[in-house]
Amino acid sequence: MLATCSYKLIKSVFVAICNDYQSALDVNEKSLTYVGWFIAFYLPALHFFMQDSSVTSNDSLAVRLVGSFLCLGFILKNYCPRNLQSFYHIWAYITFSYIFPFFGFYMMLLNHEHNVWLITMVTHYFYTKLIFDWINTLILWFVGVCAAMSYYMLMHHSLTLPQSLLESLPLLPAVIFASIMFDNARKIVTQKRIYTAVTSNLKSQAGSIAHEMRNPLAQIHGSLQLVQLQTPDLNSNGY
Repeated sequence: MLATCSYKLIKSVFVAICNDYQSALDVNEKSLTYVGWFIAFYLPALHFFMQDSSVTSNDSLAVRLVGSFLCLGFILKNYCPRNLQSFYHIWAYITFSYIFPFFGFYMMLLNHEHNVWLITMVTHYFYTKLIFDWINTLILWFVGVCAAMSYYMLMHHSLTLPQSLLESLPLLPAVIFASIMFDNARKIVTQKRIYTAVTSNLKSQAGSIAHEMRNPLAQIHGSLQLVQLQTPDLNSNGY
Protein backbone atom coordinates (compact mmCIF):
# COMPACT_ATOMS: atom_id res chain seq x y z
CA MET A 1 0.00 0.00 0.00
CA LEU A 2 2.78 2.40 0.95
CA ALA A 3 4.73 1.46 -2.17
CA THR A 4 1.66 2.12 -4.35
CA CYS A 5 1.06 5.52 -2.75
CA SER A 6 4.72 6.44 -3.15
CA TYR A 7 4.67 5.40 -6.79
CA LYS A 8 1.55 7.48 -7.48
CA LEU A 9 3.05 10.48 -5.70
CA ILE A 10 6.33 10.24 -7.63
CA LYS A 11 4.44 9.77 -10.89
CA SER A 12 2.21 12.80 -10.26
CA VAL A 13 5.24 14.97 -9.40
CA PHE A 14 7.09 13.76 -12.49
CA VAL A 15 4.08 14.47 -14.72
CA ALA A 16 3.70 17.95 -13.21
CA ILE A 17 7.38 18.75 -13.83
CA CYS A 18 7.14 17.50 -17.42
CA ASN A 19 3.98 19.54 -18.03
CA ASP A 20 5.64 22.69 -16.68
CA TYR A 21 8.64 22.06 -18.92
CA GLN A 22 6.52 21.55 -22.05
CA SER A 23 4.39 24.57 -21.19
CA ALA A 24 7.51 26.75 -20.87
CA LEU A 25 8.73 25.62 -24.30
CA ASP A 26 5.34 26.29 -25.88
CA VAL A 27 4.98 29.74 -24.31
CA ASN A 28 8.51 30.80 -25.32
CA GLU A 29 8.51 29.12 -28.75
CA LYS A 30 9.00 32.36 -30.70
CA SER A 31 11.66 33.68 -28.31
CA LEU A 32 13.58 30.40 -28.51
CA THR A 33 13.93 30.87 -32.27
CA TYR A 34 15.81 34.12 -31.64
CA VAL A 35 17.83 32.47 -28.89
CA GLY A 36 18.80 29.71 -31.32
CA TRP A 37 19.95 32.18 -33.98
CA PHE A 38 21.94 34.24 -31.49
CA ILE A 39 23.75 31.38 -29.74
CA ALA A 40 24.39 29.44 -32.97
CA PHE A 41 26.55 32.33 -34.23
CA TYR A 42 27.69 33.77 -30.91
CA LEU A 43 29.44 30.68 -29.49
CA PRO A 44 31.88 30.02 -32.37
CA ALA A 45 32.36 33.74 -33.08
CA LEU A 46 33.39 34.38 -29.48
CA HIS A 47 36.13 31.77 -29.85
CA PHE A 48 37.89 33.86 -32.51
CA PHE A 49 37.28 37.19 -30.77
CA MET A 50 38.79 35.94 -27.51
CA GLN A 51 41.68 33.91 -28.86
CA ASP A 52 44.30 36.25 -27.40
CA SER A 53 42.39 36.94 -24.20
CA SER A 54 43.62 35.60 -20.87
CA VAL A 55 40.00 34.79 -19.95
CA THR A 56 39.99 31.88 -22.39
CA SER A 57 43.57 30.66 -22.18
CA ASN A 58 42.09 27.19 -22.68
CA ASP A 59 39.24 26.96 -25.12
CA SER A 60 37.57 24.32 -27.27
CA LEU A 61 36.09 25.27 -30.63
CA ALA A 62 34.61 21.77 -30.91
CA VAL A 63 32.59 22.26 -27.71
CA ARG A 64 31.31 25.59 -29.04
CA LEU A 65 30.37 24.10 -32.42
CA VAL A 66 28.38 21.34 -30.75
CA GLY A 67 26.38 24.02 -28.90
CA SER A 68 25.79 25.87 -32.19
CA PHE A 69 24.61 22.64 -33.83
CA LEU A 70 22.18 21.90 -31.00
CA CYS A 71 20.68 25.40 -31.28
CA LEU A 72 19.72 24.67 -34.89
CA GLY A 73 16.83 22.67 -33.44
CA PHE A 74 15.18 25.91 -32.27
CA ILE A 75 15.66 27.50 -35.69
CA LEU A 76 14.54 24.57 -37.84
CA LYS A 77 11.77 23.21 -35.62
CA ASN A 78 8.91 24.23 -37.91
CA TYR A 79 10.73 22.99 -41.02
CA CYS A 80 11.42 19.47 -39.77
CA PRO A 81 9.23 16.47 -40.69
CA ARG A 82 6.35 15.89 -38.30
CA ASN A 83 7.79 12.60 -37.02
CA LEU A 84 10.99 14.44 -35.99
CA GLN A 85 9.08 17.26 -34.30
CA SER A 86 7.83 14.74 -31.73
CA PHE A 87 11.39 14.62 -30.37
CA TYR A 88 11.60 18.40 -30.03
CA HIS A 89 11.12 18.47 -26.25
CA ILE A 90 13.91 15.94 -25.73
CA TRP A 91 16.19 17.83 -28.12
CA ALA A 92 15.44 21.10 -26.32
CA TYR A 93 16.23 19.49 -22.95
CA ILE A 94 19.61 18.31 -24.21
CA THR A 95 20.28 21.70 -25.78
CA PHE A 96 19.52 23.73 -22.67
CA SER A 97 21.53 21.36 -20.49
CA TYR A 98 24.46 21.81 -22.86
CA ILE A 99 24.55 25.50 -23.81
CA PHE A 100 24.09 26.86 -20.29
CA PRO A 101 25.24 24.57 -17.43
CA PHE A 102 27.48 22.18 -19.37
CA PHE A 103 29.28 24.81 -21.43
CA GLY A 104 29.69 27.31 -18.59
CA PHE A 105 30.93 24.77 -16.05
CA TYR A 106 33.25 23.02 -18.51
CA MET A 107 34.84 26.30 -19.55
CA MET A 108 35.29 27.24 -15.91
CA LEU A 109 37.10 23.94 -15.29
CA LEU A 110 39.34 24.63 -18.29
CA ASN A 111 40.19 28.14 -17.07
CA HIS A 112 40.65 27.79 -13.31
CA GLU A 113 42.26 31.12 -12.69
CA HIS A 114 39.48 33.37 -14.00
CA ASN A 115 36.38 34.35 -12.04
CA VAL A 116 34.75 35.53 -15.27
CA TRP A 117 33.44 32.03 -15.92
CA LEU A 118 31.89 31.86 -12.44
CA ILE A 119 30.02 35.10 -13.18
CA THR A 120 29.08 33.67 -16.57
CA MET A 121 27.60 30.60 -14.90
CA VAL A 122 25.44 32.73 -12.60
CA THR A 123 24.29 34.73 -15.62
CA HIS A 124 23.50 31.52 -17.52
CA TYR A 125 21.53 30.26 -14.51
CA PHE A 126 19.26 33.28 -14.58
CA TYR A 127 18.92 33.01 -18.36
CA THR A 128 17.60 29.49 -17.79
CA LYS A 129 15.35 30.77 -15.01
CA LEU A 130 13.75 33.29 -17.36
CA ILE A 131 12.40 30.38 -19.39
CA PHE A 132 11.68 27.60 -16.88
CA ASP A 133 10.34 27.29 -13.36
CA TRP A 134 12.85 26.83 -10.56
CA ILE A 135 12.43 23.03 -10.31
CA ASN A 136 13.13 22.42 -14.00
CA THR A 137 15.98 24.93 -13.83
CA LEU A 138 17.66 23.04 -10.98
CA ILE A 139 17.20 19.69 -12.74
CA LEU A 140 18.66 21.05 -15.99
CA TRP A 141 21.65 22.46 -14.15
CA PHE A 142 22.23 19.30 -12.16
CA VAL A 143 22.26 17.26 -15.38
CA GLY A 144 24.48 19.76 -17.20
CA VAL A 145 27.03 20.19 -14.40
CA CYS A 146 27.34 16.42 -13.86
CA ALA A 147 27.82 15.92 -17.60
CA ALA A 148 30.51 18.64 -17.68
CA MET A 149 32.44 17.08 -14.80
CA SER A 150 32.19 13.63 -16.37
CA TYR A 151 33.42 14.90 -19.74
CA TYR A 152 36.27 16.84 -18.12
CA MET A 153 37.39 13.77 -16.19
CA LEU A 154 37.17 11.70 -19.37
CA MET A 155 39.34 14.15 -21.30
CA HIS A 156 41.85 15.08 -18.56
CA HIS A 157 41.74 12.00 -16.28
CA SER A 158 41.42 14.18 -13.18
CA LEU A 159 39.11 16.78 -11.67
CA THR A 160 40.09 19.76 -9.56
CA LEU A 161 37.36 22.26 -8.76
CA PRO A 162 38.40 25.92 -8.99
CA GLN A 163 39.08 27.61 -5.66
CA SER A 164 36.75 30.47 -6.59
CA LEU A 165 33.91 27.98 -7.03
CA LEU A 166 34.56 26.33 -3.67
CA GLU A 167 34.64 29.72 -1.96
CA SER A 168 31.36 30.70 -3.62
CA LEU A 169 29.43 27.55 -2.65
CA PRO A 170 27.94 29.18 0.50
CA LEU A 171 26.24 31.69 -1.82
CA LEU A 172 24.51 28.93 -3.79
CA PRO A 173 21.45 28.68 -1.50
CA ALA A 174 20.99 32.45 -1.78
CA VAL A 175 21.04 32.27 -5.58
CA ILE A 176 18.52 29.41 -5.58
CA PHE A 177 16.29 31.24 -3.07
CA ALA A 178 16.41 34.40 -5.21
CA SER A 179 15.37 32.37 -8.26
CA ILE A 180 12.45 30.86 -6.33
CA MET A 181 11.29 34.33 -5.25
CA PHE A 182 11.61 35.52 -8.83
CA ASP A 183 9.53 32.56 -10.00
CA ASN A 184 6.79 33.29 -7.46
CA ALA A 185 6.74 36.98 -8.39
CA ARG A 186 6.42 36.07 -12.07
CA LYS A 187 3.53 33.71 -11.31
CA ILE A 188 1.74 36.45 -9.34
CA VAL A 189 2.15 38.91 -12.22
CA THR A 190 0.90 36.29 -14.68
CA GLN A 191 -2.14 35.53 -12.52
CA LYS A 192 -2.95 39.26 -12.28
CA ARG A 193 -2.72 39.59 -16.04
CA ILE A 194 -5.01 36.60 -16.53
CA TYR A 195 -7.49 37.98 -13.98
CA THR A 196 -7.49 41.39 -15.66
CA ALA A 197 -7.99 39.83 -19.10
CA VAL A 198 -10.80 37.56 -17.89
CA THR A 199 -12.53 40.39 -16.03
CA SER A 200 -12.30 42.68 -19.06
CA ASN A 201 -13.67 39.91 -21.29
CA LEU A 202 -16.57 39.22 -18.95
CA LYS A 203 -17.45 42.92 -18.78
CA SER A 204 -17.38 43.13 -22.57
CA GLN A 205 -19.57 40.05 -22.94
CA ALA A 206 -22.01 41.32 -20.28
CA GLY A 207 -22.33 44.64 -22.12
CA SER A 208 -22.87 42.84 -25.42
CA ILE A 209 -25.53 40.55 -23.91
CA ALA A 210 -27.30 43.51 -22.30
CA HIS A 211 -27.32 45.36 -25.62
CA GLU A 212 -28.69 42.33 -27.48
CA MET A 213 -31.44 41.83 -24.88
CA ARG A 214 -32.39 45.50 -24.83
CA ASN A 215 -33.63 45.52 -28.44
CA PRO A 216 -36.20 42.67 -28.22
CA LEU A 217 -37.32 43.81 -24.77
CA ALA A 218 -37.94 47.28 -26.12
CA GLN A 219 -40.03 45.82 -28.95
CA ILE A 220 -42.02 43.68 -26.50
CA HIS A 221 -42.59 46.70 -24.27
CA GLY A 222 -43.81 48.77 -27.23
CA SER A 223 -46.13 45.99 -28.36
CA LEU A 224 -47.63 45.67 -24.88
CA GLN A 225 -48.27 49.42 -24.75
CA LEU A 226 -49.98 49.27 -28.15
CA VAL A 227 -52.16 46.33 -27.00
CA GLN A 228 -53.03 48.22 -23.83
CA LEU A 229 -54.18 51.25 -25.83
CA GLN A 230 -56.25 49.23 -28.30
CA THR A 231 -57.83 46.81 -25.82
CA PRO A 232 -61.06 48.09 -24.13
CA ASP A 233 -61.10 48.36 -20.38
CA LEU A 234 -62.82 45.13 -19.40
CA ASN A 235 -63.23 46.22 -15.80
CA SER A 236 -65.42 49.16 -16.84
CA ASN A 237 -67.91 46.73 -18.44
CA GLY A 238 -68.32 44.75 -15.30
CA TYR A 239 -66.13 41.81 -16.24
